[in-house]
Amino acid sequence: MKIKSHVIIGAVAGGTVGVITSVYNQPKDNQNDFQWLELLKRITIGAILGGVCSMLPDLLEPAKNPHHRKLFHSLLALGLTAGVLVKSKNPLFKTAAAGYVSHLIADSLTPMGLPLI
Repeated sequence: MKIKSHVIIGAVAGGTVGVITSVYNQPKDNQNDFQWLELLKRITIGAILGGVCSMLPDLLEPAKNPHHRKLFHSLLALGLTAGVLVKSKNPLFKTAAAGYVSHLIADSLTPMGLPLI
């Protein structure tokens, strides 16, 4: 998959996590006082961070040959990063993890798939 595709998918994933964390962290006592600027900020930061972090697997393991997928492109890395995405309380870690996970999910859908480790 091309890097441009990874960045677009990562930006969408990061922006989506930004929306989810923004809505989830809103005060429960006053639902009419929704913070639109906070939402826009989280979407923007999430999209940028998700797009950047979606490039990490290929930066850590450059595609010098067609069989470049090793540890950073593995199901193990996918599981560990998805764990950070689910368990982390920090919205920035969540958006970064969403970008990385999006890269690995996209690569898993290619004919080569992902190695176990």
